[in-house]
Amino acid sequence: MQILPHEKQILNISEKVSRKKTNLDIKILFDAYHNYRKKLIQLSDNNEFKLVTQKVNLLNEYAQIVYAQDYWKHLCGNISKIYSSLFEEFFFELLKDMPELNRFPTMVLGKAKTYLQLSLAPGNIEDFFNHPCVHIKSKQQDFTISKIIQCSFNNKNSTEILKKDIVVPTVVIECKRYVAVTMLDQIAYEAQRLKEGNPFALFIVAAEQSALSKAINLGEYRFIDEIFILRKQKRTNSPENQNPVDFDVVWQLYDLIKKYLSSNWADVEKRLKTGKLIHP
Repeated sequence: MQILPHEKQILNISEKVSRKKTNLDIKILFDAYHNYRKKLIQLSDNNEFKLVTQKVNLLNEYAQIVYAQDYWKHLCGNISKIYSSLFEEFFFELLKDMPELNRFPTMVLGKAKTYLQLSLAPGNIEDFFNHPCVHIKSKQQDFTISKIIQCSFNNKNSTEILKKDIVVPTVVIECKRYVAVTMLDQIAYEAQRLKEGNPFALFIVAAEQSALSKAINLGEYRFIDEIFILRKQKRTNSPENQNPVDFDVVWQLYDLIKKYLSSNWADVEKRLKTGKLIHP
């Protein structure tokens, strides 16, 4: 059975607690998580708006329990991944029932190491003439909607064949507990690299809170399609001062992806009818 991203982080914490031989009751989190998963699986509604509402409500119920156990960090060190993994897993649950995706059973939905760049990099002249010399760069993404392309490379008149599976994303979501300017600079660079190899990908940042100042120029981050602040608030380290995940923000994220998947990405003939070829 596949271990999901958030479940994996809970298991990691359990191991750390066990090694420290504390009396901390990790069962609280295990029980809450399994109850949360059970309720999510049982959800069923043909109305997308109502279904997303129910999923956000369940997320907020469970997240309250996760953040109430924040004192664990004093025993386990930095466990920030438990928070980001909660949303990595939630986006799978949020999007898996979207009708636009159900038509494609071979899609990859979730964390994936996706394609960035293909280059030819021989080590010397013999290498250049005798081998394909194909190098493919990829990067682990928090959440993606992707497909797998099976590629074969060989020199003409050569029997050597290099086979590679490439994971190509159409949607990428970077999950963060909060977003600060230095972090955003790095994310923007990664978005640029991804779009150089896959220009029609949709790149989204989803952070619980914002640590950005008023002086930031968001116009500099043109390779990021949108930044969603899920709790609609500035950064706080105090769980009791934390807003719930806002349904309207989650619905806007859902709707952006839905419209993107239904849109015309690059059909010039269809776009010609609008008179605009880049942003019809």
